[in-house]
Amino acid sequence: MRMRFDAAAFGLGASSVGALSAPLTRLLSDESGTFAWLVDLIAHWQWLYVVAGGVCAAVLLRRRPGVLVFLATGLIGIGWSGATTRADSATPGSGPALTIATANLELGQARLDDLAHWIGDLGADLVVLQEVSKESARRIAQWQDYPHQLVTADEGPFGLAILSRTPLTDSEALESLQQPLRYRGFISWQGHRIGISAIHPMPPISPTYHQRRVEMLTEEAQWSQHVTAPSIVAGDLNSTPWSSAMAAVAPAGLLRATGLRPTWPAVFPAIPIDHILINDAWQVVESGVGPDIGSDHRPAFAVLSLREQATHAE
Repeated sequence: MRMRFDAAAFGLGASSVGALSAPLTRLLSDESGTFAWLVDLIAHWQWLYVVAGGVCAAVLLRRRPGVLVFLATGLIGIGWSGATTRADSATPGSGPALTIATANLELGQARLDDLAHWIGDLGADLVVLQEVSKESARRIAQWQDYPHQLVTADEGPFGLAILSRTPLTDSEALESLQQPLRYRGFISWQGHRIGISAIHPMPPISPTYHQRRVEMLTEEAQWSQHVTAPSIVAGDLNSTPWSSAMAAVAPAGLLRATGLRPTWPAVFPAIPIDHILINDAWQVVESGVGPDIGSDHRPAFAVLSLREQATHAE
């Protein structure tokens, strides 16, 4: 007798298997081979597994509830819960708040007027930009709300910028044959010295780039740990919270300020890869994802406040 293909059962099974890539990629975090790379790529798509698996489970449960359906949905839940830890929340209005936004300009294709309007409404104190073209840099230089700027324009994907309302000090640009440009610097805010790192690691399109992405995130997490100041790392990280690359920053104390809402692709967001990471000097008042600005990414933001015990006043 010929067996009938059950699309709902197949979809639920595939979703549960895909979801388990999240805990598996953690177990393979010390590996750099092809298998570890492929598992990590699969782990990025937890939103897909939750949505597709949920729909398939609902279809199957309407027909006839079964143990296997509940088991499969439980496996999807295990995958979802494998996201890296988010920083503690703070009560809105409990103290001064610093707002930071990050946006990928897609090689200068983003509508800068829309971006300027959005960050203006946010009242962003710091803005980190990736894929800044020469024309974008020229226009951004005219933004009077951000007189303090570190900008390197590039017609490829390596243009980078930090925009600040207050002076940037002790800034440095790091770049090598193995790693794209990243910025590190400091601002003075509310009497505190604040460290800021802007990064855009290579997308994990090969095992080599996967490993370089892990290395860059690890290096910035270690920098954050050693600066003895409240610090922030922001940018298009090309990593979701389920990736082993994001897990690599946890031992150095970096946590997500941003949530799990997807940022890419902008038209129909499916994976969250634009992030703001913070050390334990901070708490999160609010975070979210911005509107479509004409880029292939949605921008992201976080509103942060210092913990009472963060005593790094100048």
